[in-house]
Amino acid sequence: MIRIPVSALLISATLLFACNNDDDEPTATTTSSATATMSTTGFTTTDSSSSTATDTTAAGESESGTETGTTTMPMAVCGDGVVEGDEECDDGADNADDAACTSACVAATCGDGLVQTGAEECDEGDSNADDAACTSTCAAAVCGDGLVQAGVEECDDGNDVDTDNCLSTCVAASCGDGIVGPGEGCDDANDVDDDGCTNNCTLPGCGDGIQDLGEQCDDGELNSDLEGDACRSNCTLPRCGDGVKDSAESCDEGTANSDTLPDSCRRDCSLPTCGDGILDSGEGDGDIDGDGLPNFQDGDSDGDGIGDGDEGEGDSDGDGLPDWQDGDS
Repeated sequence: MIRIPVSALLISATLLFACNNDDDEPTATTTSSATATMSTTGFTTTDSSSSTATDTTAAGESESGTETGTTTMPMAVCGDGVVEGDEECDDGADNADDAACTSACVAATCGDGLVQTGAEECDEGDSNADDAACTSTCAAAVCGDGLVQAGVEECDDGNDVDTDNCLSTCVAASCGDGIVGPGEGCDDANDVDDDGCTNNCTLPGCGDGIQDLGEQCDDGELNSDLEGDACRSNCTLPRCGDGVKDSAESCDEGTANSDTLPDSCRRDCSLPTCGDGILDSGEGDGDIDGDGLPNFQDGDSDGDGIGDGDEGEGDSDGDGLPDWQDGDS
């Protein structure tokens, strides 16, 4: 007896059945399509699928079906604590316009016009500037920061020294501010010229044109030791004996003025004259008796042994002039 394996019999039966039923083979058609759309604020997926299936059986039955589906993902929400989409940050309930993450989920920066608490003193947006009330670093402008605030500060050298060209109050140093600055000898903050400090902040001195304490006069550049009637270079008034002939003087030879030397300007600044008791050039020697003494010094000018006092007026020739004045007595 020939034995045929069961598996071989089953395969043969299957093939025979398939051949006899070629016209009844089921047919299936499937059509599908899918569309997906994504945005930065939300995610939406649309899945449209259509499938049609026809199953033809030996009994002539047919089945068909259609299926369509749409799925939408949730949008990004600022303030939910999750950084999504185009958000730079999201601190949830801590978002605020004065926080590191603003209420719009944008990271705070200097120049955004929002003052970040603890990090910025001010923020004027595009108006921030180093000469403005709010600087380019979002710090409030103050005197001493080294930045000159337009319309508010005259200067700002970044220090608290008052004796330089910019005071600690950010005001430019000037004569009259009461502070002795560069180029000033003094500064008493007033407009009195003769109080020890002039109006141009210089120490008083002879020749400055201001009559200070201890000065008799001061005409500044007009002070002169050569011009008559001028204030002298040592700020004293003109006087007899200073060596300069003034309008009220006939002469002035300074220390050479003399009331004993012939032909000298007298000590009262008058010219020598006959009768001043000094024998000057052109005058007789006045020594009638030739004893070497001029008559005004000779007790017996005529040498007659009688004192002039005993001879009355001493008018030897009776011409009405006493002998000491009479050249021809």
